[in-house]
Amino acid sequence: MPEVGPSEAIDDQIVVSAPASRNRRESAAHIAQISTIAQSRDPMPQVSLGREQSSTGLADATAAMQVALPPLPVFTDEERGRLLALAPESMVVRIDGIAAGEVAVRLTDTRAVAVQLGDLLDLVAERMPAERYDQLRQSSASASFVTLDRLRDAGISVQYDAAYDELRMSV
Repeated sequence: MPEVGPSEAIDDQIVVSAPASRNRRESAAHIAQISTIAQSRDPMPQVSLGREQSSTGLADATAAMQVALPPLPVFTDEERGRLLALAPESMVVRIDGIAAGEVAVRLTDTRAVAVQLGDLLDLVAERMPAERYDQLRQSSASASFVTLDRLRDAGISVQYDAAYDELRMSV
């Protein structure tokens, strides 16, 4: 590094070298020189990141990120029949992470998964009072198919896991 005086500008940097034996008057002059050099520099340039600041900036940015889902396709009866033929007739049910068995399933017109209530009752029979199980199992509703949303509305925690094509419950 080249030798410099008390304060000199080299390559747009202020380099300060002050001998330890300076008196107070020289130190004050030295500080004044540094202040003068610092004040004479151009202020920091303003950098724009391409985003305009406004009071509604966040609202505008959020609105721009919204994605509209396409409408569900409308299938003819023939197309719907072919798709339903590919759908599984049963699914594994995991209760608290353990495979408990299978239940009969159907897909509704809105592509919702519906399970046969009686099959689901059979899987949770030992976790409920015997009288309540018998009452529900003997009802006419046990043969019907119920959507997962309706089960959740009734307080039953059940989710469809698309990755494994199975149902998950927690009790």
